[in-house]
Amino acid sequence: MTALYTFVFACLLGFSACHEAGDVSCSPVTFDFAHVDTSKLFSTYNSYYGVHEKSFFTKERGFIGKVVDGEEGIWEAALDEASPLVSVFYKHGFSVLLVVYVKSEGEVYVIYYKKKANGWILICKEAFEAALDAMKHDDASFEDEVPVQVAGKYIINIMTNLSDSRVNVTRPTEDNPFMVVRPASGFLAPKVMEGTSTIWESKDGEGCEAVYFLTKDKKVVLAQLSIKAEDGSSTLCFEKTDDWAEISHEEYEAKVDEIVEVMKVPSDEDSFLTNSFSLLLAAIFTVALF
Repeated sequence: MTALYTFVFACLLGFSACHEAGDVSCSPVTFDFAHVDTSKLFSTYNSYYGVHEKSFFTKERGFIGKVVDGEEGIWEAALDEASPLVSVFYKHGFSVLLVVYVKSEGEVYVIYYKKKANGWILICKEAFEAALDAMKHDDASFEDEVPVQVAGKYIINIMTNLSDSRVNVTRPTEDNPFMVVRPASGFLAPKVMEGTSTIWESKDGEGCEAVYFLTKDKKVVLAQLSIKAEDGSSTLCFEKTDDWAEISHEEYEAKVDEIVEVMKVPSDEDSFLTNSFSLLLAAIFTVALF
């Protein structure tokens, strides 16, 4: 494993120079378990205690921007992310574990996955190491259920990466204009973005654990963020005009009421729906504040 880590470090250095320089030749590549594109990817192989490890790198000046298994999406780079390498661990011919090395804003971190009957799931480093150790000793427990507990950072960008496995999304409907975005269990977002516009960014290690976007005419116009810090939780409110700007809770609630009022129509059925939505809105505020 030491040789692999050395190689990973060297790969990260070369990748960093290419990616941060903004070289157009640094094109994203999709890694697909079902069909590895050998014209764009090369691999190294290692084996120990019957466990086979295969690591995949992009050829020349590129990076991995997406990891899939046929039709199943596993990982996709956010706006400021890219992967120089993925490693697959398998035994008896079946892929069991996956490691994705990710570089984001000068930092390098690792994301771990395990293959289950219903697809790939996120796991924590400890669960990965336990499963790998079980594989080495032919312990059948490596096929047991592993708790989905992860720890890491994930940048929320509502324009690019809401289909990623590290984020859960509740889409707006005709009767409920809220879009709720939550990082997967164990993840906190150090930044919330809309395309290239930054809505909020962490300054002292705090992270966003949920965002409530209010949509109007299919456009996001308001955002309420639930922020988690060492000394507790808080909420921040933002409005979209030409750009995103922070507003007070009172301003936010007034603008929400205004949008909800516009949604109201005089029919009895729609009046019932509006009242139901008002109750839902009150519940959302209560959850966000506590």
